[in-house]
Amino acid sequence: MPWPGHIQQEAWRVIFDNEALNHHYPLYLDILQECFPPDLFRICPYYATPVATTGGISGPDDYLFTIPFVVETRYPPDNPILFLNVNVPDDIAQTSEWEETDKLMRSYMLQMLKLMRIPKLYGISAYGTQVCFYVYDKNTGDISPPEAGADSLVVPRERWDLDLMHEEGRSELLRVAQEIKDMLSCKNAYRRASETLKRAFISQWTGSRLGVLHHVNKDVWEVVDALESGVVPTREEPVLHLNCGVQLVWVEPVEGTSNGGHDARV
Repeated sequence: MPWPGHIQQEAWRVIFDNEALNHHYPLYLDILQECFPPDLFRICPYYATPVATTGGISGPDDYLFTIPFVVETRYPPDNPILFLNVNVPDDIAQTSEWEETDKLMRSYMLQMLKLMRIPKLYGISAYGTQVCFYVYDKNTGDISPPEAGADSLVVPRERWDLDLMHEEGRSELLRVAQEIKDMLSCKNAYRRASETLKRAFISQWTGSRLGVLHHVNKDVWEVVDALESGVVPTREEPVLHLNCGVQLVWVEPVEGTSNGGHDARV
């Protein structure tokens, strides 16, 4: 089944335009919105990575820290699930471009890791409509495809053989989009079903007044992971900042007890 008519029309408009990069952006905006409905997702153009927002980076190299397109969930916000980098089609003929693009995609991946809330983060590298899919697996810590090894002097050109305007490329993008939605559905359902259990577990585990966490839009599982691994605040270091925005705070022991506990703040 082909793309809807408006996407095909946009593709025909730019198919012979090998120089004007900005002419390809409307096409990709249409494609991303087709895959990720705007009532549930938002497309963020020229997305400043955490490195850029915390380091105040600007100048001729700011493209290293600004991603052309990032797809986020509307709820919770600040939850990137996929990013896209676009190059003009003619650049694919230059061998040096493949290596630079590969390095840039891996750099984007590493910059976005702290914002991940699902097991995999996908990135798409595009030369016109020819694409290569990148994915970071949180469980293994690996980025696919792998870097060029000792047996290869350059990143293989064949990585960008998929064309999104052909059925094989379209099907792969729709498969990736569905995998992302499935990961989000599992995570949200798991969170809702186990919310009461998590709160009870945390309170019981600490033996203190950690109680109900006020964690709207926060991932409380990071709190659980910290407690289970023994990474907790102490009297000597009373505040522990977690990436999810929660602070674990040392609580002095109640009179008549021997152990202190932990409280939580957002």
